[in-house]
Amino acid sequence: MNMEKLVTAALLGLAAFLPARVFGQDTTHLQIKAGLALTSMGQLHGMTGKASAPSFEGACYLPNAGNLGLDLVPYVGTFRISGADSTATGPEYYTVSAWRFGLDMVWYRGKIAGTPVAFRTGPALHSFIGQSTLSQTNSLTNKQWKLGWRAGFDVAITSTWFASLELTASEWRSESSQAKKQNINPNNPVYAGIMVGYRL
Repeated sequence: MNMEKLVTAALLGLAAFLPARVFGQDTTHLQIKAGLALTSMGQLHGMTGKASAPSFEGACYLPNAGNLGLDLVPYVGTFRISGADSTATGPEYYTVSAWRFGLDMVWYRGKIAGTPVAFRTGPALHSFIGQSTLSQTNSLTNKQWKLGWRAGFDVAITSTWFASLELTASEWRSESSQAKKQNINPNNPVYAGIMVGYRL
C-alpha cells in the first residue's frame, strides 16, 4: 500500500471514532477561510514566477471528538497561481491549480498575552495541475493524490472571526513520461498561508 492510500485509510479510520452526536452539538461549527498562499520559499515560485495567490478553505470544527481528547478539523481548500508570461527565449512558467484535503488536530489551546490561540497540525493530501503559459500542450499534470503535512495556529479576533498562519509541505512527482526539469519536475511544493476565517 502506498503512502497516499495509507493516509487516506487512516483518515477514514479516525473518522469512524467520531460519535454521531458530536455533529449535533452547539459547539461544533463550520468555518471558512480566505487569504493568500505564499510560494516564495518553495519551488512553486520558480514554476509560476509568482510569490502569492488567493487561497480558500472550508472546514468543520469538531471539539472533543470521540474519546480521542482532541479537537479535529477536517477541511478542503484550493488555490490557483496564474503563471507569469513565458517567452520563447526566457524561462517557462506554469499556471498551477491545487486542491487539498486534510485533517488538523488541535494539540494545544491556551492564551498568549490574553489572546486565545489554537495550535494545530495534521496530514494533508494534494492534487496539483501545472499548465505552461507558453504552450497549451505542455503540462505537468499528475492526478494522483500526494501526501503533505501542515502546521499552524489560529488567533481569535472576536467570537466569530480569527486569523490563521500556517505552513504546508507536500510532494509532487510528475508523470514519468514527462521531461525532467531542474526545480520544476519533480517538485516538492512548500507554501505558507496567511488567512482570515469566520465561524458560521
